[in-house]
Amino acid sequence: MNWFISKNLLNKHLLIYSIFFLSLISFFIGFELRENSAGGGVIDLKHEWHNYNLLKENKLGFLFGNYEASRFPFFHIINIYINPFISTKSDYIFSFFLYSFILIFIFYLSLINVFKKQNKLVIFLIVSILLFSPYFRTSSFWGLQENLAYIFFLMSITLYEKNNKNMFFIIFVSFLSFYADQKFVFVPLFFLLKLFNGKELFSYKNQKLFFYALILSIPAIIIFYLWGGITKSETTSGINEFSFRPQNIIFTINIMALYLLPFYILFNYKKKLSNFYSKINFVNISLYIILYFFIRSYFVDSNLPISGGWSFKIFSFLLSYNYILSEITFFLISFFSFLLLYLYFNFFIKSIFNKLLLLFLMLFPLSMEIVFQEYFDPLMLFVIIFFIHKDDIIKVDVQKTFIIYFYFFLFWFSALSYYLIV
Repeated sequence: MNWFISKNLLNKHLLIYSIFFLSLISFFIGFELRENSAGGGVIDLKHEWHNYNLLKENKLGFLFGNYEASRFPFFHIINIYINPFISTKSDYIFSFFLYSFILIFIFYLSLINVFKKQNKLVIFLIVSILLFSPYFRTSSFWGLQENLAYIFFLMSITLYEKNNKNMFFIIFVSFLSFYADQKFVFVPLFFLLKLFNGKELFSYKNQKLFFYALILSIPAIIIFYLWGGITKSETTSGINEFSFRPQNIIFTINIMALYLLPFYILFNYKKKLSNFYSKINFVNISLYIILYFFIRSYFVDSNLPISGGWSFKIFSFLLSYNYILSEITFFLISFFSFLLLYLYFNFFIKSIFNKLLLLFLMLFPLSMEIVFQEYFDPLMLFVIIFFIHKDDIIKVDVQKTFIIYFYFFLFWFSALSYYLIV
């Protein structure tokens, strides 16, 4: 009997480690084959390479030159001043591939520090999930800058878990994630709230926190002032200009639901039906349907560039065959995505911060011209693991983690197949 148990444990270890190394190998193969599973690699690389050369020739080009990005130039500044190995576009791409490889290792360290008692097999499976994030892979393979924000995001988490007394270093690194990508503003805000002493409002510690945040915010304030907004308006197709596009809320909810679904099913399996009926009633459903069709009257048409993530791609694909089928499918996707988010807000999420975080992610695209899935991939995965389902990840077993892994593997395979076909 002992022999049988030992053999089963050995087989399980071999299986999980094999999955991890095969996932890692696929990552290297994807780089060699110039995989573009998120779809925007080629055109985005063109912009990034232009921006790099612009800033190399003119250090203030992002303020006054033809800067082709909606994000801060932090990534390019690092490469210009710290990375001496870039002389060609190929060097540039390979450098960022190495950055992304470092991110995999930092993700592992973050998991180890946050989930100290978790089975190492589960940790390796979770890392393997990241390796099949379409936009993480595309960003890694095509020299796109988003992965830099994730490096500092995860470093902040690791630093906080190891020693939360070093306030300045934690706040500093969290601000670096924001300077790598503006939507990561929630990262320094989160750690400021975690480190803030609510019982002693005017304590020396709180005063230091406020001072650190103020000093570290100054570059952003100056840049926003010179840009005239949170992005450089003349190079971002109106994203900078304040507007209200209610159709984006549908896209955003659908995208967020895609990432939340497997976790909800696995962690709430026994309770999901009872909670569904307890939290959803006729009034809720009726209000949503009315709201949906009201928003749908503003909805994007098929002539706009493909954006809006996976649900809009399905809508656009079916539209070429049957208008009614495409509308019904999109409505059903949106309806059940809304129900899922509704249940998360009203039942599963207890932390006020987590509710505000999801609300922020849901609402920040409202002022954007278009919504891309890249804004949430792999961000939602990190948010779910380290915030929303943190308590469940501590207790999750290998079997459940493998199901989540397989779910995201299929998502990556579907995304890759889509862009190979279209």
